[in-house]
Amino acid sequence: MPDNPNPTFYALTISRQHVARVEKKIQSYLGEEKGGILKPIQLNKYVIVRSALKAMRPKHDSVPAMLDFLRKLPNVIQVQPLTGKQLRDQYAAGLLDPDDPEADADLPDDGIPQHLIFVKAKAAWDFLEEQGRADALTEIEVAHLDTGITRHPVFGRWKDGRTATIRPDLGINYIDRGGAPFDPVATNYAGQRGHGTKTASVLAGMAPRALYGMARGVTLIPYRVTNTSVIDTFADTPIDRALDHAWSANGCRVASISLGDPCSPSPRTARAIEEAYRRGMIVVAAAGNVTAEVTFPGSHPCTVTAGGVNLDSTPWAGGSRGAMVDLCAPASSILRAETVVFDLKDKYAYGHQGDGTSYATALVAGAAALWLARWGTDALDAKYGGWRTVEAFRAAVKGAARKPQGWNSNKFGAGILDAEALLRAGLPDPATLKPRLA
Repeated sequence: MPDNPNPTFYALTISRQHVARVEKKIQSYLGEEKGGILKPIQLNKYVIVRSALKAMRPKHDSVPAMLDFLRKLPNVIQVQPLTGKQLRDQYAAGLLDPDDPEADADLPDDGIPQHLIFVKAKAAWDFLEEQGRADALTEIEVAHLDTGITRHPVFGRWKDGRTATIRPDLGINYIDRGGAPFDPVATNYAGQRGHGTKTASVLAGMAPRALYGMARGVTLIPYRVTNTSVIDTFADTPIDRALDHAWSANGCRVASISLGDPCSPSPRTARAIEEAYRRGMIVVAAAGNVTAEVTFPGSHPCTVTAGGVNLDSTPWAGGSRGAMVDLCAPASSILRAETVVFDLKDKYAYGHQGDGTSYATALVAGAAALWLARWGTDALDAKYGGWRTVEAFRAAVKGAARKPQGWNSNKFGAGILDAEALLRAGLPDPATLKPRLA
């Protein structure tokens, strides 16, 4: 018998070059869902996402049967059953970066990667220009709650610890008890190296010869609230304090949270999200990865929750799914900024293997900023105000979503983010909006 007779997850020890072959064997159980089936947790160790496990269990309906099947997969060296807590501990020890150490990638000539083309970002930018609203984007403040940020050139020219649009000087470092919210990528700390830089680049990149973000030109305020995207909201992950500061001190109208607790939600954090909702802050959260169930805070009804798709419009198998998902955005093959340590020095580069609903979240949060710029916060406050502004965005972005043939709305929400359609759509009638809180 295995050490854990009722495992929630299974981890496979396998060389990186054999991962694609193993994923192909498991893919046959998932139908059109694909990508992200094996997620790295240590060197040559990959966990199987729960969506794949659930699809496999009707045929391999016991622990011994599942272990026997997994051990016979090509080039698998070892199979380790894991509980949810054991998996979270693996992440806390430091998730490996999936890119090569030098993280080099071909960059688009115009700075617009495929994932932005897919969601029609450029058409949305052009429409803002036509409406004379492009400059309004700099007036929109987005709180970015993550591991922090680095001085990556994707954000423009750094001077005095900030750029024209990235404002660490306005954020807070809650983890290191002081200083600006910079991610300590050059040290061997327990965390995901540069996660905040990667997600922030997808949201707010400003390098025309390298990489643009969804809401290029938006004012982004980073908050360092964690070392890893897999969080424990009971272990003083200070999402509540960051949300309150983002609104009270900086007037942020959007918060992007590419983090998730796969276990129990924190009442304290839930209250903070509810207060942000009442105030009218659009809190965009990730559906989650690896676990099939939506993680917290994405599972809170007051957040706008982003699931994941591939760039061919098929659902991304590595993401969580269910009724709490509002819509999906690209979560695989994401080109993003990369901060690595090479020969004991920071190296700023770009990697093309990014995947996860962390990136879908950044894209939807960026779309929320574009929507606010398109209409203007004063006009939206006059028409809606408070929670109605959040629900107006939810209704608009879901109504504009593209729904491929055969799309499962019960699992993956209203459809796929379409930024151009979102900005061209009219505003919903306030009378049709219903609160998520009593």
